[in-house]
Amino acid sequence: ARASVKFSRSQAGTDAFRDAEDGLVGVSFGYVTTDHTRSGQHESGAEIRKFAATGYEISLVAIPADTTVGVGRSHTQTMNTPSAPTAESERSRISDINLLARKFNVPEADVDRHIAEGLSVDAFRAHILESRAAAKPIATDAPLIGGRDFNGHIQRNGYSVLRVVRSFLDETPLAGIEKEAHEELKRRNGGSRGVMIPLSQLVPHRAMQRALSATYSANGGFLAGQHVSPDIIEFLRPSSQVIASGARLLQGITQDTTFPKVLTGSAATWVAEGVDSAQSEPTFGQVAVTKKCLSVYGQISKELIMSASVDAENLVRTDFMDALGEGIDYAALAGTGSAGQPLGIMNTTGINTVTFGAAPSWGKVVEFEQVVAEDNTQSDGASFAWIATPAVRAAFKKTPKVSGQAVFLWEEGDKVNGYSARVSTNMPAGNRVVFGKFSELLVALFGGGLDVVIDPYTLARKRLVAITATQWADIAIRHPVAFAVSTDSGAQ
Repeated sequence: ARASVKFSRSQAGTDAFRDAEDGLVGVSFGYVTTDHTRSGQHESGAEIRKFAATGYEISLVAIPADTTVGVGRSHTQTMNTPSAPTAESERSRISDINLLARKFNVPEADVDRHIAEGLSVDAFRAHILESRAAAKPIATDAPLIGGRDFNGHIQRNGYSVLRVVRSFLDETPLAGIEKEAHEELKRRNGGSRGVMIPLSQLVPHRAMQRALSATYSANGGFLAGQHVSPDIIEFLRPSSQVIASGARLLQGITQDTTFPKVLTGSAATWVAEGVDSAQSEPTFGQVAVTKKCLSVYGQISKELIMSASVDAENLVRTDFMDALGEGIDYAALAGTGSAGQPLGIMNTTGINTVTFGAAPSWGKVVEFEQVVAEDNTQSDGASFAWIATPAVRAAFKKTPKVSGQAVFLWEEGDKVNGYSARVSTNMPAGNRVVFGKFSELLVALFGGGLDVVIDPYTLARKRLVAITATQWADIAIRHPVAFAVSTDSGAQ
């Protein structure tokens, strides 16, 4: 009997297909016999019968009942009666087992045991499959809980930050998906000071302190005790532009890490016949990210937590998680490298510089692109961007490329010289300008989750809950020459 099967394109289907290709699984073929007749006698004396059957089930199994059934077997193959192993078949068995062992890194002790016990190659495949199934999942950018995608899992099960806060107010232990996420992240991080909240809740924005109270309208009072449209107009706050400009976000790192970088590449030379070519070897360096603590403190009124009639969940997430992200954004642009801060673009040695010296001009704008290109920074278009202050944008919008023509430095669609241009108030004072290839900027977020300490006692007399959220993070630049920064104001 032959059959064609189709595997789904899901992760489970893909894994099953690969196991079948690698010979790690056998085939179970379920059928119902509909007719059979005697067709002769085998040389061993056994009676041979032909039968007709209707198949109703095919599945992949570790050890099939009939090893003559399998993936990719020819329809011309016939069933053989068992016979004692020959020297040639034994050599073939040992060779196949050793081949599988090398391919799947099976411990030498397991290999020797299977060979000594005379177990078949199929049995060894089953052993590999069972070992893989029992292995713990590897920590990745998207952590897994019980083999499931972590972020997708918490979204489907309705993870709630406010439910975490309420559990502390009610002095009840965490339960459900919140408990599951906390325990998994705590295990990955080797402990925590408070409750671990998934890193997927972090949205880039800058750290600040604020009180969110239901007593005063400006601090959340409009949300409590009355119906308000779900489309809450959030407070105007600085936007995070580093990630939007193409910076590489590294999540799930658990310890200080180094990344290799090429310092000088190989060189090509033309030589005459019979002349030795000059030797050139690339040189390599490293860029490191180390844990640095970014913390945000805030206060939320108990009335808001317990009685908000709209999606206070999203507001609380925005106020605390986004605040941490903004701190990262500020450090990426202007971090000093001291007092616990990462070293940002504007303070990194080796960054290209451009001096306006006067009012901005088209020539100076093009110079940013020129100095970066002269250092062999390859353009991939999308990750090159400008970041400036609102004042610089206003000046660029009023400055024509060519005198007398209504074509300005800051173009329609928020572009400057053809590259994306963004505005941020996270820039330091002085209205300086940053241009560069932001994919060369690494933003490392350690641990896979935020460590949140909820304090319902210190401000209890004011009916406020104090919350401190901490994220371990760092900033690193792989090649400083991929950026250019103005030494003076772009809004003169």
